[in-house]
Parts: sequence; C-alpha cells; structure tokens
Amino acid sequence: MEPRRKLDVAGRVFRVAGVLILVVAGIHLLATPLFGRFMAEAVGSEAWKAVGPPSLLSFIVLGILLFPVGAGAFTVAPALQERWAWRLAWVIALSFATLPVCLLVLMRGGMYRAPAFIVAEVLVTIVGLTLPGVLAWVGRTRRHAWLGAWSICVPPAA
Repeated sequence: MEPRRKLDVAGRVFRVAGVLILVVAGIHLLATPLFGRFMAEAVGSEAWKAVGPPSLLSFIVLGILLFPVGAGAFTVAPALQERWAWRLAWVIALSFATLPVCLLVLMRGGMYRAPAFIVAEVLVTIVGLTLPGVLAWVGRTRRHAWLGAWSICVPPAA
C-alpha cells in the first residue's frame, strides 16, 4: 500500500479511536454513582468515610482526563503527516496500550463483570492494541518522499 494511503487509514483509525475514548469517558463518569454504591457496600460505612472521597475523586478525574485524550486522538487524525501530530499520536497510543495490561492485572474477580465495565474494558482493549499497531504499520514504510528515514518513531515529513 502506498504511504499516503497508509496515513489516511491511520487517520481514520485515530478518528474512530477518539470517539471510542470519548464513549469510555462518558461511561466512566456515568458509572461513578454505581462505583460509589458498590464500594460503600464492599468496604462498610466506617471505612467508606475514609476511602470514599479519594476513591470517587480518582474515578471522576480519570473520566474527565479521558475527554482530552479522546479529543486529542480525534484531532491528530487528519494531521499525522505533521511532526507534532505524529508525536502526540504516539503518546496517546502508548499510554492507551498500558490500560489493557492494568485492567488485566488489577481488575479481577466477579465484581468487575458489570455490563458498563465490560463494555469499557472491551473498548479500551481495542483502542490500546490498535493505536500502536497502526502507527507501527505506517512507520514501517521505508524511505518515501513524505517519510524520510524509516522508523516507527520518525514522523512523516510535511
């Protein structure tokens, strides 16, 4: 496939991923009351007084921070040939690639089988595996006028 076409495909993937990340952010914020009730029942009312506020804060902050990440993924999509967009795309891709590993290691047991959690988990895993893969696929293209030296970390030249 020609290099320009690969960039177009990668751009479409990043647009879709940006929307999926925004959906995950929304799910996260909408699930905050459910998380709060679940945790309050799991740890008891006395313990919840101590761990509740920081737990809810952490949960809400993650949901809020997913919005600019999703918007960033959507924004870099049409500009992947630019150095700034290529670098930001890698930051987003690599940071998201860590999330499926974190989910696998930390979120075990039947209590994490709520439908909202499963949907978010599937979406995060799809995005976390796809974004670095598509950038590596584009970056493997060797020496074209728009790419320069080949490397997955070398952005396409304008």
